[in-house]
Amino acid sequence: MGSKAIHVQRLFSSVAECYDLLNTLLSFGRDKYWRKFAAACAESLPFQDEAFDCATIGFGLRNVTDIEKTLGEMARVVKEGGKVVCLEFASPNFGDSKKIGEVPGHKIPILPKILNKIWGRIYHFYLFTILPYLGGLISGRKDAYAYLPHSIAGFLSPQELGRIMEEVGLKDVEIHSLTLGIVTVHSGVKSEGKNMVQRN
Repeated sequence: MGSKAIHVQRLFSSVAECYDLLNTLLSFGRDKYWRKFAAACAESLPFQDEAFDCATIGFGLRNVTDIEKTLGEMARVVKEGGKVVCLEFASPNFGDSKKIGEVPGHKIPILPKILNKIWGRIYHFYLFTILPYLGGLISGRKDAYAYLPHSIAGFLSPQELGRIMEEVGLKDVEIHSLTLGIVTVHSGVKSEGKNMVQRN
């Protein structure tokens, strides 16, 4: 197990007893809505090829060591024509709306630029200031909730993640934005006749 995986496992273990409560409080109850869309190592799934109609992962891609390998494994265990769906946090785009609008096939609602910028600043203040403080206060582990905002801010953009899904052989990749862009749902369909091979 890599150092990142060990670090993440320790953080989650330290807040496990109050994790669900904190998720609900810190997301203002939105976590229950997000989860409507959605002990093995994600990079080496213990299932045979084409075993499932759909493979999903929720708020987990930020915590794996190899995102491409994880998505490749998810695609491998899905039947032809089946779906791979990822639910993940994102940094709301504020000021680069043109770039989002120019990505063909990727449908993300774009707020007017001025509102987008204001919302982005409010969200980042909450993410980097209020959330770590409240999470640390309630759980007693400030480091666990200091990790979260940095893992979100340093994660791939929705478009970058969508491109990786296409690179591992998924087609018809769509991106759906939730809660003004702070959460995204990515979905892709396994191409027919596509032989998914796990990368070492």
